[in-house]
Amino acid sequence: SEQFDLLAVSLQRILYSHFRRIGLFHKALITRSLLQDYDYEAGDTPRTCTFGRWYYSQAAPEIEENKEFIELGKNHEDLHAAMRDLLRKVRNDVPVTADDYERFLKTYNLFTDRLSALIQEINFAQYQFDPLTKLLNRRAFKKILEYEFNLLKRNKRRCTVAMVDIDRFK
Repeated sequence: SEQFDLLAVSLQRILYSHFRRIGLFHKALITRSLLQDYDYEAGDTPRTCTFGRWYYSQAAPEIEENKEFIELGKNHEDLHAAMRDLLRKVRNDVPVTADDYERFLKTYNLFTDRLSALIQEINFAQYQFDPLTKLLNRRAFKKILEYEFNLLKRNKRRCTVAMVDIDRFK
């Protein structure tokens, strides 16, 4: 539970940091000041920002191989690429089109939505385990049943579910 709390708080801080950074990015684009503070020309920038340092420091295979985690990393790299493109245009006095800006907003929203979803999933996950036995509790049971039911529907199969409630188990 403490690990989940620490991870959720850390990701909340990272999300807040990205919100602040995007605000400054908009200020740089609109006022054409602070452009020197945004060195997005370097290809490793997605690895050196707050989220990138966290993302690329994860060493647990169950996290690194997770499809959603991989997609989040791709969204983050796309966000940096969109920011780099906008900054390059502004620095070279090339007009930023509505399509350019829309691409940036789309990638930014996708990234923040996925990061927010990850935070919610982590918050939810910490309540799926019994603190005493460390076993999955009844809250987790519903999610597992939904997954298995959808799998059965896709494969057009049938099943039987047996559930036992043991009183005074602890």
